[in-house]
Amino acid sequence: MRMEDLRYYTIVTLLVLGSAGLNTMIVVWVVEMFFTLSDSALYVTVVVTYIVICLVGMIHAIPRLRGFF
Repeated sequence: MRMEDLRYYTIVTLLVLGSAGLNTMIVVWVVEMFFTLSDSALYVTVVVTYIVICLVGMIHAIPRLRGFF
């Protein structure tokens, strides 16, 4: 792997992981408005939502940001 590719994947990964936090909070807030969740169910919902948003973000961002950085 070239150094340029390593830098690219590092930047994109950090961007996706950082931006997924706010989106997770918004989605979980909307879910909590409709459903009452216990503490353990809330933690599971947050983790699953964060992972799904990260995966979708990586699938979307990796090919689209190739020439940007």
